[in-house]
Amino acid sequence: MNLARSSFYTHSLPIYPNLIKDMVIRRLNRVWIADIAYIRHSDQGVQYAWREYVEEFKSHGFEISMSRKGNPYDNATMESFFKALKYEEVYLCKYKTLADVMNKLPYFIEEVYNIKRLHSALDYQPPDEFEELLVMKQEKEDSRQTLLTLSVQP
Repeated sequence: MNLARSSFYTHSLPIYPNLIKDMVIRRLNRVWIADIAYIRHSDQGVQYAWREYVEEFKSHGFEISMSRKGNPYDNATMESFFKALKYEEVYLCKYKTLADVMNKLPYFIEEVYNIKRLHSALDYQPPDEFEELLVMKQEKEDSRQTLLTLSVQP
């Protein structure tokens, strides 16, 4: 598969700017790359540029953000998540009803993906554990900074 070619779109619909490409993320929960965030980030596919689709998100206060042309890596985090969701949950389950899906998917995301599943990008830790350690580290650094500030005051 040619990854570079997978992101070239030739539709005539508006292409929105990439609002997150130059962001430096220093704290947790600054950017969520998903449909549940306040920034809807996607590739430049025609389905994401469709006027009614864009208007629906904007009507709920979302800003629209799109990956750079020809750069499949802008959206790699979400693509990786959806691959895991499909191969580790959806393709393995025999859903009988929409209620089955509505019950099982949140369980997979909250209990398996976030708590049990090891992620290579997080030094082989589950996201919840990684986040907890990161918050502890940030709090420790913040308290050191406070102590340092207090110790240099006259």
